[in-house]
Amino acid sequence: MTQDHHTIEEYKAKCSSAELGWKAQHGVAVHCDRLAGEIGIAALKATILTNAGALVALLALIGQLWGRANDVIYSVLNAAEFFAYGLACGTVDFLVAYIYQSILTKVEWIKLERMSGKAIESCGFECALRISAFIMLFLGGISMCCFVKGIFEILRIFKHGVIK
Repeated sequence: MTQDHHTIEEYKAKCSSAELGWKAQHGVAVHCDRLAGEIGIAALKATILTNAGALVALLALIGQLWGRANDVIYSVLNAAEFFAYGLACGTVDFLVAYIYQSILTKVEWIKLERMSGKAIESCGFECALRISAFIMLFLGGISMCCFVKGIFEILRIFKHGVIK
């Protein structure tokens, strides 16, 4: 075996080892990305479910309070507004998440087309991704905050003896 042949074999082995490492790391990155998406969707579903559930429970409570003083019903309705806002933010957040995923898919297709040699402009999709990601986080946070505020409002109503 010549020196050149030995060096070529070492180079091939080194490249093969690097490729295996890259593929393993790529698999971990894809798994983490998928997991982050699933956790985000689960959190979004939870905010929608908790706000909707609280809203339904308060509407049932209002049905039981019907006929009492109007200030009691108005107090419960004021608290219910927070859950309604939280539900609305969560619902809009789902729409923004769909738009985000659509843009992300388009960006990945553009990357594939560029790899095939086509000169494709991204048309600002990366900026749209950042903006929609910020909006998603903002709306999700607002939805959760509305739920917490609604709970504290209901507890305040019970604490002050408005509902007995």
